[in-house]
Amino acid sequence: MKNAGAATAELVQTVPAESERPFTIEFQGKASAGPSAELPRIELRWLKADGSAAGDPAILKIQPDGLDSAIANGTVPKDSTKVEIHVVAPPKTTTEVKRVSLQHPRTTTVPVKFISEAPGDLNVSEVRIAFEKVVPKAPPIPARGLCTATPPRPRARRKRLMPVTVASAKKKQP
Repeated sequence: MKNAGAATAELVQTVPAESERPFTIEFQGKASAGPSAELPRIELRWLKADGSAAGDPAILKIQPDGLDSAIANGTVPKDSTKVEIHVVAPPKTTTEVKRVSLQHPRTTTVPVKFISEAPGDLNVSEVRIAFEKVVPKAPPIPARGLCTATPPRPRARRKRLMPVTVASAKKKQP
């Protein structure tokens, strides 16, 4: 998205919002800065059912010298029924958009324990584990069919031990 004009350009899409739920907005792409100090950004404008604002917009600024990904988290304001996602390009800027994603993740608390064999400190910063639920799918049966099963090996014969009787001999007394 290239804005060669003198005014700010925006792409807007409206999607449903889940009121008072956590959200994650992610941008993947690159941006180039223009002569003004204004940076390209993603804005989330929360709306009530009647179309009025439900809260302050969430803004994710896209740094021209940053990574190819930017992420922000928050909570959807109360009474929000929809959100407008604005991709904002200030004058004389270029924004290469690969993906913009708004998700409402469901979180699960999982206890994590660390065991150490030596004394010391453990610092863990900004750990984030995520997965997507995918219904497992059985692999297709090959055109040649399934392989034939290998028959089990015969068991090795065990040697049978013969029972041994121990007789004690009595000493004769003189």
